[in-house]
Amino acid sequence: MSDIPKRRRDYNSRKNIDDNKYENLSDLDFNESSEVEESVNLPKKKKKKKRRFLKFIFNLFLIFILLIAGLLTYGYVTAKPMNILVLGSDAREGEEPDSTRADSLMILRVDPKKREIVKFSIPRDTIATLACGDQVEDRINHSLAFGGLDCTEKTVENLFDIEIDYHFFFNFSTFEIVVDDVGGVDVVANSTFSEPSITTGETHTFEEGQKYHMDGDMALSYARHRKTDSDFVRGERQQQIIEAIISEINIANAFNLLNSVLKQAETNFNIISASRLFPILFGEIEIKTIELRVFRDSSFGKYLVRLEDENIAEVHEKFS
Repeated sequence: MSDIPKRRRDYNSRKNIDDNKYENLSDLDFNESSEVEESVNLPKKKKKKKRRFLKFIFNLFLIFILLIAGLLTYGYVTAKPMNILVLGSDAREGEEPDSTRADSLMILRVDPKKREIVKFSIPRDTIATLACGDQVEDRINHSLAFGGLDCTEKTVENLFDIEIDYHFFFNFSTFEIVVDDVGGVDVVANSTFSEPSITTGETHTFEEGQKYHMDGDMALSYARHRKTDSDFVRGERQQQIIEAIISEINIANAFNLLNSVLKQAETNFNIISASRLFPILFGEIEIKTIELRVFRDSSFGKYLVRLEDENIAEVHEKFS
């Protein structure tokens, strides 16, 4: 009998202890649950922010893709032949290009949908009526010094009765940069000669029929030389360089090349204009050359020439 009260006391004692335990645990659970909840909510917030950021980047990328697709679609629909004047100045670093003579004049007709380019060079000693000042006859390359790029462009338009849509105006240093930006060009020398670099002073030697991979400095020396041949042969060399640059254009590097040209050249060409060239990137580009024929005009001195009327008519027909 005496054991029963003892067992009851033990039970009550344990019960009181357990009640106290649960009461304390209740307090502990309340505090810990807040900490646990905070620790759980923190990663969730970070995940939500990360998802929002990724969604923003994705939407931005999608908008960019849609803009590019729209631009290229617009370019394809509106693509049409365009006449481009490529003008090289003999300005050195620090000189204003418009105050110097035109060292080279080349005209390109680009037909994006036919993937065809027709080109020709105008000898810089060609006699033309300058479209500025007193509008007198003079060397066509003097038009740049007398009236700037606008005068040269208008003089070319008047000479052939055509319309120039865009122009690219380079000096020696920018020409080098563009060639270097495409990784150099491969050209077969059209004659044998040596020409010193105007940048480094190094002499570059070329042998007729030999193929050379030229960087910007070497290409400039090749394109400038005319002491041992003529302005016509030099024009051919300049066309070789332009053709070599064109041959390097593809879908992968087109935007980088365009960016380089737009940075280095004075031009009225822009991204909308470039979109119209988009079709030319799909397939091989056919390049044709018009050989201009000239005759000496002794009344202007032994070095000046005039274009033959048949040649002028041919250019007008193909560039109109």
